[in-house]
Amino acid sequence: MGTDIHGWTERNVKGRWIAVAKLTSPHGHARNYKRFAALAGVRGEGPVPRGLPVDIADTTKYHVDDWGADGYCHSWLPLAEALLIFQQTERHSDTVTLRSHFGLQIDFLAPLDDYRLVFWFDS
Repeated sequence: MGTDIHGWTERNVKGRWIAVAKLTSPHGHARNYKRFAALAGVRGEGPVPRGLPVDIADTTKYHVDDWGADGYCHSWLPLAEALLIFQQTERHSDTVTLRSHFGLQIDFLAPLDDYRLVFWFDS
């Protein structure tokens, strides 16, 4: 049985986080255990998961709750940090775009610092 990642890209709008795009994989749901380890120590050495942010977006919280006990190692990262990890662990190309995995195209009116990735795993 394998491990999969799930999550949402959230954006801070006037001090409130809203879910703007579901985490996707441009190559189906390919499992990348090197990436999982780099994100939250899942299936390898890496950082301890941070848990869910206290100000999690309602949509993201709904999906976390829907997974219940089957979801584990909940964590989050600023989107810039997550993007760097995705780029460093990409198997299929040399670059990862914001659109390919994070399901969004960031407009230049919103700084990248206004986004984060909230994610979790299941087996």
